[in-house]
Amino acid sequence: MDSMIVRRRRLLALVFMSTFFFIGCTKSQCENDVLRGLPSPDGTDIAFVFRRSCGATTGWSTQVSVMNMHRSLKNEAGNVLVIGGDQSVHVTWLGPKRLLVTDFKEPIYHRNSSVDSVAIEFRPAPQH
Repeated sequence: MDSMIVRRRRLLALVFMSTFFFIGCTKSQCENDVLRGLPSPDGTDIAFVFRRSCGATTGWSTQVSVMNMHRSLKNEAGNVLVIGGDQSVHVTWLGPKRLLVTDFKEPIYHRNSSVDSVAIEFRPAPQH
């Protein structure tokens, strides 16, 4: 009888520790800090400019995402632009489904010329 109780306790402890291990390993170490959000002229989409950090060894990156106005910015990387460092990126809607992203510099890690039905144009900052 006592050995059955001991086995149950060990099993329960193993399940408990495994659950915390799994949660700890799947939780994102990244953090998004929204700088601004700009709704499209027709109010259906929104462009977010945000900084993202994934821990002390990676530092900040500046990112842009476009999504439906009724969705919130999740703790994910940008779907339009990902650039290194803390940069002053500007976004401007040229129409309901056309976004202009300007004033960014290298390094560019990711650039996407369309997201869903939104076409995206890029104009990097002039090189000096």
